[in-house]
Amino acid sequence: MRKILLIIIALAFAIVSLPIDSFSLLREYFGKGKKASYMGRQIQLVYTPKGYLKFEAIIKQAPSGKTRLEFLSPRPFSGYVIVWGEEGGALIPPKRGRMSFPRFVPARDLWDIHLDLLSKSARVSQLGEEKVIGRKASVFLVKPAYVKGGYYKLWVDKATGIRLKTERYSPSGKLLFSISLVSLQLNPSLKEEEFEVPGFRTESRNYSLEEMEKLLHFRPLLPTYIPPGYKILHKRPFMDRRWKGVIIHLTDGLNPITIMETFSPRRHLNAPIPSQPEIVFLNIQGYSVFLTGNVDREVLEKVGRSLK
Repeated sequence: MRKILLIIIALAFAIVSLPIDSFSLLREYFGKGKKASYMGRQIQLVYTPKGYLKFEAIIKQAPSGKTRLEFLSPRPFSGYVIVWGEEGGALIPPKRGRMSFPRFVPARDLWDIHLDLLSKSARVSQLGEEKVIGRKASVFLVKPAYVKGGYYKLWVDKATGIRLKTERYSPSGKLLFSISLVSLQLNPSLKEEEFEVPGFRTESRNYSLEEMEKLLHFRPLLPTYIPPGYKILHKRPFMDRRWKGVIIHLTDGLNPITIMETFSPRRHLNAPIPSQPEIVFLNIQGYSVFLTGNVDREVLEKVGRSLK
């Protein structure tokens, strides 16, 4: 009996001592990072057809999880502020003698890492440890498991879970952007009003087809082909003086795909997205369709041609 008890204790100790898998470790770090309160300076390099554009910004994260980014350079962007949380955010231009106004940006999970989906649709590998701004960081490689798409390399602070550096690559291995913290202050004194946006809807609304048809006066098309690992997260109408249409967001947790539809054949919105390497324009059943995402062009075309 004593031998059996010793064997059970040994097995339990062995199970507890097993190394945690890479994805679970990354989830654990991100859980810490969400609760962290910090500020610092950040350098961003964004790929454009003419070369990499460099931005410098001050980043602040409140205990509530909201994040604020104020751009310091280059000159055309200095003074712009982005405030966002889990459900979305706003881009606020400098006043420059007139009233500032918010332009709403997508929810974090549309252009960042969506962990719940990622657990089923990506391969996460730990590449070891490195030092970034003098802090110990675990290095991760995150690649899609099913679709030919881009991938991330992440440097995550071991103590706090804060991402100290992020690199995003195209499916062919081209560096699309690099974001690096160059200074970090933990537990700073932050003003809550810095993270407030007047009139901002904290919860993103997902419209039904019937609601959108009533608003737009045409029935939106939906993809009948959803790439493996992907899920439609949001569908919403957009309207301005010249255009009205629908935006559909899909993601596998790593590489979002955006579909924009307008009922105007052979005309397309001027929507250059320098950090997205693939853009596809299609005319389908009288609709003008624009698709973009950090995936192979064939994937976008297959999704676009499945719209019905």
